[in-house]
Amino acid sequence: MPTLYRIIKTASPTVTDFTSNQALGRPPRGIERVDPSIWSGLSMHNSQDASRAQARRIPNLGAYIARLDFTADSGIQFRQTGSDPAHHTVWGEPAELLACVIAVQPVGEEQRGV
Repeated sequence: MPTLYRIIKTASPTVTDFTSNQALGRPPRGIERVDPSIWSGLSMHNSQDASRAQARRIPNLGAYIARLDFTADSGIQFRQTGSDPAHHTVWGEPAELLACVIAVQPVGEEQRGV
């Protein structure tokens, strides 16, 4: 199973950081309108650098990057979505996704042995 990275608001991740726009009652936007299955998932990247670049392009997404490591038995599903090959949509229970977080770094901090 992969390591994926999610942009989050604070240094202390919460279940809300891993709750889909659909579950939060937010209307679909962008690719979520084209592919409704994406609306029920979460945006993540397969590299910290890709998440950092996205967070710098769209600062309101959050100022931190959470690293998630998944195990084969986690029940988490994911697939590459969109035009960016580093972008993935992830589906899973928010509490289970939160439990997969192994590290959090500020967007401005370069990766160091994580």
